[in-house]
Amino acid sequence: MENKYKNVVTTLFENHYEYGVAGLLNSLYQGGYEGIICVGFKGKLPFWINQLQQKPGSNHLYQFSEKIDIRFDELSVDMHFGYFKPYYLRQMALEYPGAHGWFYFDPDIVVLSKWSFYENWIVSGAALCQDSNFTLLHWNHPWRNKWRKDFESLVKGIDKSLNFYINSGFIGVNKSHFELVERWIEVNEQYKALQYPIHFFDQSNTLSAYKGDQDVLNATMTLRSDLVYSILGKEGMAFDFPHAVMAHAVDGAGIKPWKRNYIKNALLGNKSSVTDERFLDFCSKPIEIYSKAELNKKRRLLKISKILNRVWKK
Repeated sequence: MENKYKNVVTTLFENHYEYGVAGLLNSLYQGGYEGIICVGFKGKLPFWINQLQQKPGSNHLYQFSEKIDIRFDELSVDMHFGYFKPYYLRQMALEYPGAHGWFYFDPDIVVLSKWSFYENWIVSGAALCQDSNFTLLHWNHPWRNKWRKDFESLVKGIDKSLNFYINSGFIGVNKSHFELVERWIEVNEQYKALQYPIHFFDQSNTLSAYKGDQDVLNATMTLRSDLVYSILGKEGMAFDFPHAVMAHAVDGAGIKPWKRNYIKNALLGNKSSVTDERFLDFCSKPIEIYSKAELNKKRRLLKISKILNRVWKK
């Protein structure tokens, strides 16, 4: 089995993020993805599971298309799923070592480009995207110096070209660049040993060097000068133009596309995000997230909200 799959994509979800996982899966299918998609979850299997065909002789493997299988892993982990990302990615890499590439996507991302772009991307280095915040995180930034101090034993040089803050919602690596995942886990283990919180994100202090798993990834990159990255700017996750690679549903209110009330949002003076719109493009096939009538209604409400945005000011 380990040599069967060309690519391995992983994601993690619980609760209502089952909607986002379905959108991610549909977008991968429409982008021409080939391989296995590994879905770790807490709680119940997604409501749309009956739309998939279970593989003979397996209770967790399903056929999504002729070229895509999906596996579901019920997980019991003693940390927030955000911190568990590199562990799950490594576990799947160990189970499927013959793949050309291993990827993690947050369950509120949809893929916009053809999958071939991702396959080519990871050849250049560990594929990563700049975050929507902290446009410049200088190599000598106070946070980076805090990370170097906390993880002093892991410092292997200083990369003075690393002036970006990375979003941890996506990573792609091949064998040549998989070491970033291993080092991410190593730093995470020391982070736990220092008794920083791993069961929740503490975002009460925006000036803190530690607000969540994203800081641990950025700390990992800060500690090394020998790792190779291929970093896209804010356009990589559709935080800026052009929107061509993926769209990540991140906003200040934390409302995801499947939870968005378009009209209420417009009356509050807010515009719908790129992901609010693009998510609807991936709601019908192969997984039907909404009925045709429900999807058409959501699209009508989205159009009305855009009209309101032109005439209504908060």
